[in-house]
Amino acid sequence: MKKSLFVVLVILLQSCLIKTQLVSNKQAGYTGKPKKIFIMMVGSAETNDFSEGMLAGMIQKFKEKNIVCDGLVSFELSKETNEDFAKGIDNYKPDASLMINLQETRVMGYGPMGGRFDLTLTDRRTKQQVWTGSLNVSGHLDSKATINKTIDSIIGKLTEDGIVE
Repeated sequence: MKKSLFVVLVILLQSCLIKTQLVSNKQAGYTGKPKKIFIMMVGSAETNDFSEGMLAGMIQKFKEKNIVCDGLVSFELSKETNEDFAKGIDNYKPDASLMINLQETRVMGYGPMGGRFDLTLTDRRTKQQVWTGSLNVSGHLDSKATINKTIDSIIGKLTEDGIVE
């Protein structure tokens, strides 16, 4: 009983402590507004649930903004290769691809408690990186609340930077 109460308390406290910080850089002069985006999530085995949740949530949020979206999740033990990603992008024919790449994970005894991600939006027509970002997330990565706050940060920054409407 005490252990389950402790777990509930930890989860409640974690939901209050979720923080995201995203800094970005948009290419000068870029005015494109992609209407079809392919997302590539590259993470680790311990963050696979986070990556899958992020991809599903990002697809839904982009859909709400009338942007068609699909993607893949990969981690060091997955079967997807760089060639699979390239083939997925080519077959999908998006206006842009968004790479979300895990750079660092902070793990505590009960799972991943945060991470640092690099984000890159590449215009398919010019093959140029038109937007980059660095995202720091603090909070239990398997938590829906952390996933949702992270998605809102990314979509919010893309909107603020004029990439999406």
